[in-house]
Amino acid sequence: MRDDELELLRAVNPVRADEGPWRDRPLHGNAERTLNQLLCNDRRRRARRSLVLRAEGAVLAVAAALAVALSCGAPAAQADPAPSCQRTSSADAGGC
Repeated sequence: MRDDELELLRAVNPVRADEGPWRDRPLHGNAERTLNQLLCNDRRRRARRSLVLRAEGAVLAVAAALAVALSCGAPAAQADPAPSCQRTSSADAGGC
């Protein structure tokens, strides 16, 4: 922003630049630290979000691999059990 644009904005502003809590002055230490934290938190927040998304992706990949491994390795369930031998008479006692 150029100086003439800044002067135009100040001229339109109903609050004077040299009075009140909004006057133009350097920030004190606490305000400067707070401003720096606000500006840096955005980067930290993005890095944290990226880390969480990567961890979630890894967990989902492991869960999918386990699901595939368990479903392929397990024997298929049978709908009907094999028919059992029923004896109709005592003469059939030899075999099934």
